Amino acid sequence: MTHNIYRKFFVYIFVISINLHLLRNLIPFYEIIILVLLFATVIFYMYEFNFDSEDMIIWLWLFIILGIIYIILITFFQKNIYDQYIPIDQIIRGTSRIILMPMIMLILFPAVQDSKIVNGIIIIFISISLASVFSLIYQYYAGPISWFADPGSTRGINIRYASLHGSLTVSSTSLSIAILCSYFIQKNSVIRFLTISILIIGLILSLQKSSIINVVLIFLLIFLFSENKIRTLFFIALGSLITIYLFNLLKEMNSEMFIVSHLNSILYYTLDPASADSIDTNNLSFRLYGGAINIMNEYGWSSPLTGIGLLGAGASMGIDGGQAHNTFWDITFMGSFFFLMFFIISIIIIFKRNFSVDNKLSKLFIASNILFVINCFQGAILFFQPVTSIIFWLSMACSTQVFISRKKLLKNGK
Repeated sequence: MTHNIYRKFFVYIFVISINLHLLRNLIPFYEIIILVLLFATVIFYMYEFNFDSEDMIIWLWLFIILGIIYIILITFFQKNIYDQYIPIDQIIRGTSRIILMPMIMLILFPAVQDSKIVNGIIIIFISISLASVFSLIYQYYAGPISWFADPGSTRGINIRYASLHGSLTVSSTSLSIAILCSYFIQKNSVIRFLTISILIIGLILSLQKSSIINVVLIFLLIFLFSENKIRTLFFIALGSLITIYLFNLLKEMNSEMFIVSHLNSILYYTLDPASADSIDTNNLSFRLYGGAINIMNEYGWSSPLTGIGLLGAGASMGIDGGQAHNTFWDITFMGSFFFLMFFIISIIIIFKRNFSVDNKLSKLFIASNILFVINCFQGAILFFQPVTSIIFWLSMACSTQVFISRKKLLKNGK
């Protein structure tokens, strides 16, 4: 019993530490602390590894690890935008970023055998997501937090602040996934409503164009996976009408109220075709292929075939250089199309296995991964960012349990 308590303690502490990865800007050697926690937790689970050689997910994960080793090695032979070999400190920084999330599978593979730990990990993610929203609210009144990423340009009259989750572009994806986690996992209706409301406020405060798209996707996914679709549609429509009414009412009372001004900024500057920040075909085309063409022009058209190491994701991996601003292209430029295929096949298997199980957790993994994949087309290297990818890696680990359970049923059936 004591051994189980220690194991849970180390799992939760480790998950908290990676969700609070931004503390690396505040605490010296924070990356080393995370690695110590990782290996300490692995030791507790050392005798519970039950890798099944017939499980394709295990092999795909091993191929991803081998692909990462390949990426790190070829990085030493690449030259950056200044025609210089990549500095060692940048390679070390990039290595720590690309290896962290795949390595947590050493913990998750055995840990997810306990459903309470799975729920605990999701609750931690939701809790830190709420703290991330409050960090945005705090900065609105008190100004930027010094150890956060630098604020971005203004949108309307409001400054775009980074959050506890990380850079300016992270919150839209991470908070959206947290909303789905809250909807599917939290049982208390009042707590669920309050949590989702706060997280939606966070999406508004992030002032990201993708927040609007994500809110629409969230409502669509909730509708598709709801048991009573008519009732769900009614509440979505009613909630939307109430929100519009309250927004117009508050705008007339005080247009400078922080939630009103932010919502006005994100709606006006995103939906107005005349605005430079609007969602238009040029922005979308750049994310889909324009940024990739720039990378190929810079480093050669053979780069997607061979990969160019950590340089392929540029600043997202702490390397001087450009990036495609599309996770799938980032993965391709780092490790070639073969490296990308490991992730695509993994996603397909995760979807397939979770569709075969009908419970709240499987619905969460399907919905969150749909949202995650869509955001990958406009976000940089999301598979390796802790707060955007934690649910994806958790779903991968849990899909092994689906495989094991199905295999036991087939064996018993014989």
